[in-house]
Amino acid sequence: IATSFTQEGDITIEHTGDNISITTGTSKSSIKTIPYDDFPSIPFPENPKNRIILPGVLLRTLFTSIASCASSSTVRPELSSIYLSIEGGVLTAVATDSFRLAEKKVPLVNKGTQGKFLIPAKNALDIAQALPDEDIIMSFNEHQCAFVSGKGMLVSRLTNAVYPDYRQIIPKESVVEAVVLRKDFEHALKRTAIFSDAFQKVRISFDPKKKTFSLFAKNTDIGESTEALPARINGSALDLSFNHRYLSAALALTGTESLSLLAAGIGRPLIIKGVGDTSLLYLVSPMNQ
Repeated sequence: IATSFTQEGDITIEHTGDNISITTGTSKSSIKTIPYDDFPSIPFPENPKNRIILPGVLLRTLFTSIASCASSSTVRPELSSIYLSIEGGVLTAVATDSFRLAEKKVPLVNKGTQGKFLIPAKNALDIAQALPDEDIIMSFNEHQCAFVSGKGMLVSRLTNAVYPDYRQIIPKESVVEAVVLRKDFEHALKRTAIFSDAFQKVRISFDPKKKTFSLFAKNTDIGESTEALPARINGSALDLSFNHRYLSAALALTGTESLSLLAAGIGRPLIIKGVGDTSLLYLVSPMNQ
């Protein structure tokens, strides 16, 4: 009704009995209501020990960047959620769809709070869109979390599931590392992806002798493309193949000028970090060669 009003002037809304009347200068509508007692109550997490304060703009950036790595399927609800861990004065957010994983850490002012929980990624994105830039109080208990600012409160139920021990799949050592300029990697990947096959495969190659990091893709219907980037490389020569969409997703997670790509060997995940950005770790699993 409200979106159909075209006339300027006062609108009067009155609640009488079981109806709400909406009156303008030229119209009057009456809407039946239902008892407000039927609306479900949402208890507020009140334990001050389970509470942190951080800027809304920071939390919004955290949710919008990490949520894209969560699974879009609800078959495994833990994978369609964002794992949040608060420990030692650091908030750690993790999302994975089992093909790639993103971990982002944010330092906190209040050091005493500890806890961990899962918030549905879809809810996190909805909350992120409504968060103001000002400081947010994030409170949580076993079943829900609340985000409170001077402009209101947003509450989400938590995912009742156990998050996988993602630390076990993060390689502790690497056989080769390449450092490339972010813009070089972004442009080369964009051009190479045009020639990827039906599986969106792009092969990356570490060449320590030539000091180059290369990207290659071939499509029998289109052709093939090779891009060789100057790079600082330490380690052994190695070829790995990836879905190009998962490689490009790393670019949205860090704004550093250079990227570090660390490989642990054939069949092992690739780690991408922003040079100088210790808050981010992005991991992507390889495809079959």
